[in-house]
Amino acid sequence: MIIANDVETLPLAFSVKEKAKVFFDAHEYAPRHFEDKLMWRIFFQGFNTWLCKKYIPQVAGMTTVGKGLAREYEKHFNVNPTVVTNANYYFDLLPSPVVENK
Repeated sequence: MIIANDVETLPLAFSVKEKAKVFFDAHEYAPRHFEDKLMWRIFFQGFNTWLCKKYIPQVAGMTTVGKGLAREYEKHFNVNPTVVTNANYYFDLLPSPVVENK
């Protein structure tokens, strides 16, 4: 199995996979990753969208870090990613006192 952590790594993963399966772990919604930057929108947004359209339908499985991202990928690329959050379980902790000179 090959795990691709960003959409930009999918072409490489598929080019070397031979008999391996490719798994896509999306940490952001690639077509809108840096949409606040004009230069990125001009030069990379269309490319990232094309990568998603071309490669996501071929992956053996896909995860993402939140329900909102999963819904966007499902809506635009007809996939159903599994959500695996980057957050740990909640623990109700109290801060400890600060020790001088530490």
